[in-house]
Amino acid sequence: MYTDVIGHEWYAGTVECACQNGIILPELCGEHLFYPERQVTLEEYLIFAINGYKSRRVLPVEKACAYDDCIAEYARPFIRAACLLGIVAADGTEDMQAVISRGRAADICRQLNI
Repeated sequence: MYTDVIGHEWYAGTVECACQNGIILPELCGEHLFYPERQVTLEEYLIFAINGYKSRRVLPVEKACAYDDCIAEYARPFIRAACLLGIVAADGTEDMQAVISRGRAADICRQLNI
């Protein structure tokens, strides 16, 4: 699927599975590139995490949230769900463009039970 994810890379199978299951949005990749060495923002990570979460559980009914004006339009359903699930502060104080740490990513996975 992506020219920068070579079949022998340790993560290649995971990326392929995520792509086949619709977890990776086309908007996050460009020109058949996955950018495996690029740092991930909180917004991007929440898209992956909530997309994975919704493959197993029902998301809350979507409603506007405090982040709507500072995120990409395609990210809105995911960030709104993260707000409603208590994954991010509902008051809009989190920086969605900040690079996410591994620790924060693991915390989000724990909160979502994934």
